[in-house]
Amino acid sequence: MRQVERQQLIELGILTPDCDPRITTSQKVSPERKRNVRRWVKEREAMSGVLLTRILERLKELKKGPASS
Repeated sequence: MRQVERQQLIELGILTPDCDPRITTSQKVSPERKRNVRRWVKEREAMSGVLLTRILERLKELKKGPASS
């Protein structure tokens, strides 16, 4: 298990921070739960990308706005 995945599982409350990273793959988490978590993480990452794009677009608009006035 990658460190990023481990951290995400800790944030979701599936693992605890004191959990040994070497044994995270042997945790008793159902395959369905793992799939759901992975899907949720991917959806969150996708939404974050869209949100960041919108924020950057707004910042560009604000930056251009006062200069043209």
